[in-house]
Amino acid sequence: PSWDRTGGIWYRRGEVILHRCVFDSTYRAVGSPGGSIIAAQCNFRHITGWALQSYDQVLATDCSFQSDSVRWAQVDGRSGTRIERCRFSGSYGQQTTLYLAGNDIQVRDCVFGPGTSQGWNRIYFGCRNSVFENNIIEDWAIFGGIFQLRMSQPASNLFCNNVMRNCITP
Repeated sequence: PSWDRTGGIWYRRGEVILHRCVFDSTYRAVGSPGGSIIAAQCNFRHITGWALQSYDQVLATDCSFQSDSVRWAQVDGRSGTRIERCRFSGSYGQQTTLYLAGNDIQVRDCVFGPGTSQGWNRIYFGCRNSVFENNIIEDWAIFGGIFQLRMSQPASNLFCNNVMRNCITP
């Protein structure tokens, strides 16, 4: 349906590569359900739907994600996703910042905050054999929890060297 593809790029089956791009005030920035998305040094501002959405891997490096009111997730990625040195801030309404599911996912050296949320968890982590490392989660007012961990079998995930500060439930 057209409401699911407004604004930005919708590429059904191939790889999308972005470098130093700015997406501002669109519902979706990039969607590639059948291919991977690679984004480096990009800015995603005022995105109300998804910034990066793939049922394959998302590789985001040195990107900034700023939201006024997200209707789903800033980054939605599957097995092999890598998110490094990115910043996530703003109001997330009742939705989430990251929606990650699959194997071998890595989130490293990112900053989450400042931000607010009125529902759901900030990070959905349905992963196995994955890493969440050296991240800062700060200045976040949230009505739910920071993480929602979902694993149907032993996960073997590594969470290390992360800092959470000034995260409150109003």
